[in-house]
Amino acid sequence: MEAEAFTHAKFTRFAACARMHGDPDLARLFQTIADEDRIHHFSMEADLAGANGSDAENLRQAIEDISKQIKMYEQFAEQASKAGDSKASDTFGSILQDEISHQHAFMGALKREAGVEG
Repeated sequence: MEAEAFTHAKFTRFAACARMHGDPDLARLFQTIADEDRIHHFSMEADLAGANGSDAENLRQAIEDISKQIKMYEQFAEQASKAGDSKASDTFGSILQDEISHQHAFMGALKREAGVEG
């Protein structure tokens, strides 16, 4: 599933680049294949992996996944800072803040799903 998700993201970016470079036909080709990977292939693999849980199960899985990403981006930002690469450190720090925000959103949704206010 990760390969299909990554291919979708990469090909979507390639499509955007092709549009910026003035080649709409190439952009459509990249986007069509990207969408096939996301819609068809990813879904097939998700079904095989049993990634069709309840909303609460999916939220718990999302929180777990985001927690791993938070740790990863914390490490990336720290390593970049130690290496004196402020651009990379700032980029990873920004992504880290987004991931923390996503985690809080998922945690709030899980509380609502469980009927807990707050």
